[in-house]
Amino acid sequence: MQTDYSQILQVSKDRLSLPELDALIAELISIRKQKMPHFLSQKETELLQKINADLPVDIKSRYALLNAKRAEESVSEAEYQGLMELTNFI
Repeated sequence: MQTDYSQILQVSKDRLSLPELDALIAELISIRKQKMPHFLSQKETELLQKINADLPVDIKSRYALLNAKRAEESVSEAEYQGLMELTNFI
């Protein structure tokens, strides 16, 4: 079946309201996404989501504090060990 896209566009332009056009565009984008090949496996997708997830505020705060102390050379041995553990965790 050959489709005349210019005719579809003309009919859409002439007959559809702005909300109807928005709905049509959203539906077309959805159809396009479904037809696109998936480049990552589900496991890869989940791993990337974990990698890109933001750290909890308490961990970021503790890391910043210990890293600042290290830079000032005022970090204790125990704090330094904690910093190394956080660094490995991150």
